[in-house]
Amino acid sequence: MGNFYSVSYIQTYEDHRGAVVYPFRDLGVDPASMKSMHVATIAPGEARGNHFHPNHQEFILVTGADMLLSLVTPDGKAESIGLGPEAALITIHPGVAHAIKNEGDFPCFVTCWYSGGREDVRSEPYQVLD
Repeated sequence: MGNFYSVSYIQTYEDHRGAVVYPFRDLGVDPASMKSMHVATIAPGEARGNHFHPNHQEFILVTGADMLLSLVTPDGKAESIGLGPEAALITIHPGVAHAIKNEGDFPCFVTCWYSGGREDVRSEPYQVLD
């Protein structure tokens, strides 16, 4: 299923104030690829997603919590991956249903953006996680 998504771990720079990541610099992400960026919180035990995008890739930057990424390919193959608190950029290809569940004890933040123009951004519901 690996050709339907990828997970790239990102160097985290920490000091006494906290931590910072540089996904564009460290992973070579082109900021011009960012369309319709948004930041969302996920409460402990809750999931976001449960949809797929027929026409574009979605990029999800996660950090700071244990999460469960669940995916279903267009041909029905399902996979779940545990993600630790390390910073990671998840790339989900068109047509792959996905959801992320916060398995930690505190709310977490995810930053998401899409490829393509805003007029191409469309989500279709698909129940991946309860």
